[in-house]
Amino acid sequence: MPQPTTARRSTFALCVLVAMLVVPQLLVSSASGDGIGDKRAEARRIAARLNALRQQVEILAEDYDNAQIHLAEVGSQVSAAERALARTNRELGKRQRNLARYAVSAYTSGGEDSLTLVLKGDGSDLGAREGYASVAVGDRADLVDSLRAAKADSESRATDLRLARRRADGARARVDNKRKAATAAATDTQKLYDRVQGELKTLVAAEEARLAAVQRARAEAEARAAAERVRAAAPPAAPRSVARSDTARARSTPTTTAPAPRARVQSTTTPPNRPTPRPRPQPTAPAPAPVAPVGNGAAAAIAAARSVLGVRYTWAGASPGTGFDCSGLIMWAWAHGGKSLPHSSQALYGMARKIPLSALQPGDLVFYGSPIHHVALYIGGGQIIHAPHTGSYVQVESMYYWSALVGAGRI
Repeated sequence: MPQPTTARRSTFALCVLVAMLVVPQLLVSSASGDGIGDKRAEARRIAARLNALRQQVEILAEDYDNAQIHLAEVGSQVSAAERALARTNRELGKRQRNLARYAVSAYTSGGEDSLTLVLKGDGSDLGAREGYASVAVGDRADLVDSLRAAKADSESRATDLRLARRRADGARARVDNKRKAATAAATDTQKLYDRVQGELKTLVAAEEARLAAVQRARAEAEARAAAERVRAAAPPAAPRSVARSDTARARSTPTTTAPAPRARVQSTTTPPNRPTPRPRPQPTAPAPAPVAPVGNGAAAAIAAARSVLGVRYTWAGASPGTGFDCSGLIMWAWAHGGKSLPHSSQALYGMARKIPLSALQPGDLVFYGSPIHHVALYIGGGQIIHAPHTGSYVQVESMYYWSALVGAGRI
């Protein structure tokens, strides 16, 4: 068997040396590439989780705001029931005193009841005594009946109060549950933020920016499609210039008539002062009702909202010192415009006059989510001021920042 030559042995050794130097570098490069890919995948997962947690916090915060409103309403019902019971009990005491005075009066007048009055005497004044007895019995019966009615009313009012207090207890429990749930979701969001550091934080921010751009493009496309549908559904309007030229031509052109039939000539023997019949007006489509303009407080509301740009988002917050959630910002800003509004985006949507997006004016409200759980203040030029979500702050943004745009309203 032929032995390998020295040249062959040298070539083989050289190949082994190259493999020892190059392969580890390739492995490191591959591992490094996989590491970057893993970080990007993790950044996508974290961004999606943050988005879900933000939505959860906003929904729970909205639920909490609504529960607070309900608690205030039930509290008013409890107060009203307490006042009604107090009035009824005062009336009951009055009836009891009237009956007591009657009893004392009857006793001090001789202790004689109606039957004694009727039977007493020689019969000469029997008719008068029967009349007195009838009045006395009737007075006593009226007092007793009124006392019984007052007692029944008092018992009914007391039942109403117990039910109202029970509803208030349930409303307070719901408020507490919503507060705990919103606090837990906000805490989870903050913990996730705290985990994201270094290069991963940069990747998460880039992924969030990408998702925001996708949402904005989708919202703008949906808005354009909706506007196109509205234009397509609108009936075509006749050109006003054509209509005017036709009218002018009709007025300036002398009328020439063909010879009328004989029957029509005979029918013209009517009195000369008979009025010429006028053409019947054609029905026209009713004009759309104009939308009431924004009130004078809109400028003050926008100025107030601008003054707190950069204030942090805080669920259930409604002041610069504590922070704002979305509806808390609207309530606080419009209070500077002279209007008292509820701290709830759903309540705001319910009370606002709905307007098309094309009719938006500065000071109007823009609503998002299904069910409604976000509201923003329109400032013109397609821009809004709002408090978006946990981890953010009061800021100016495009009204199409989110594809869950529901509509607009005017307060």
